[in-house]
Parts: sequence; C-alpha cells; structure tokens
Amino acid sequence: MFEADFLSNKHFLRRLDPRFKIFAYLALAFEITLLETVTVCMAVFLCSVLFVLLSKITLSEIIKRMVAVNFFVLLFWAVLPFTYPGESIFRYSFLNITREGLIYSLLITLKCNSAFLLLFSLVGSITSAELGQALISLRLSPKLTYLILFTWRYLSVMWMELNIMTRSLKARSFEPKNNLFTYKTLAFMVGMLMVRAYERSRRVKWAMEARGFEGRFYSLKGLCAQKRDWAFGAISFLFVAILLYLDGLWRL
Repeated sequence: MFEADFLSNKHFLRRLDPRFKIFAYLALAFEITLLETVTVCMAVFLCSVLFVLLSKITLSEIIKRMVAVNFFVLLFWAVLPFTYPGESIFRYSFLNITREGLIYSLLITLKCNSAFLLLFSLVGSITSAELGQALISLRLSPKLTYLILFTWRYLSVMWMELNIMTRSLKARSFEPKNNLFTYKTLAFMVGMLMVRAYERSRRVKWAMEARGFEGRFYSLKGLCAQKRDWAFGAISFLFVAILLYLDGLWRL
C-alpha cells in the first residue's frame, strides 16, 4: 500500500484524484460498519471482489495481504459462536453453538474482508507522495501528515534492521528458549533496534536540512478534479445511499 506498484500509470484507478478515492473509501467503510443484515453484507462483499477484479490486481497480491486479515477473523469464529447469547443450534457437553453467534461471526468476516478489499483497491492505488499531497490539500495537519509518511517509509527500514539482527543471532547459533538468557537477548535486540532507529532519524534530519527542507513538501503536479473524479464520487455516494436503503428494507 502507498506504493501502487501493482497498477500501471494508465489504469483508471491511478488516474483518479486521490482526494476522491480517500473520501469514497471513508464513506464506504463507515457504511459497511453500520450494516446489520447478512444479505446486504454479502452483496457488498461481492461488489468489492468485482471491483478488485476490474482493477486487474493479481490474485497473488490479494491473497498475500488477506491472509493476515483473516487470521484475526478466525479468532472471532473460535469464540463468538460459543459465547454469543441466542438460540442454540448445537450442544455437546459444555459446548453450545448459537445461531446468533454464527450470524455475528459471518457479519464480521464479510465486513472485514469488504473493507480491506476496498482499502486495497482505492487507498492502495495511491502512492506515498500523492497521499501526502491529498492529505495536505484536505487541510489535515501538516505535522500529522509528515508523521504518517515518515512512519510508513521507515517501517520497512526498521524491518530490514530487525532481519539483520535476527540473522546475526542465528549465525551465532542462538535458539530461543524459556529462560533468562533468551529474555535478556531479546531485550538487548529491541533496545538496539530503538538506538538504530534514533540514529537513523538523526541522519535523515541532517540530510533533509542539507537539502533545504523547511517543514513543507512541494509538488510539481497539482491536484485538479476532473469530470471523471466527480462522476466517481457521485457513483460512490449513490452506492452508499443504496446500501442504506437496502439494509433498512431487510431489517423490516
């Protein structure tokens, strides 16, 4: 995400104004959280899958990112069907599976996957430079915007540092065990990671000051909404209104 390396520059998602994509995702994600009927959630999930397929994103990219999301969703399936109060549909000894628990778990699954697929296809098609420019244009705090961008940029760098230290421990035949030596080693590794992060932040600060950075990013490409952007925004909010109507209709 924020690199958009899975889409070509000619793709229609890449050519949309990033501000409209952010607004569209926020509106859709907020609406998804309010849905309470399985039928409408299933329709939203199918629409999000269709949207991702139309985006021509490779299946491997989608699956690789959805595994982590659905890992946490499985925890709900392991708890809610047995603990959520409602009509019992299966009972064995102390285990009691309720119909409402299964429905609630299914709702969470559909909502999480729908929101993630929309996030992946809409916000994931925005580069880091475009994201920063869009957030500044939307009057978000510049300091908060730069904090988001720098955090995202250097998470991968810190991950590389952590991998280097892990390989160094393996080269020294380190095997984690449940003892004081392992805890000390891991604590030293975390401390060293924080020290390296601090030292790198100082070097980055000096490098930016040497290039004349004064707390503001400048872009050669301005944001200008076009007809396709307004049409995309109108379609998105029309879809939100339809979801609201259908969800209220199915509750009756």
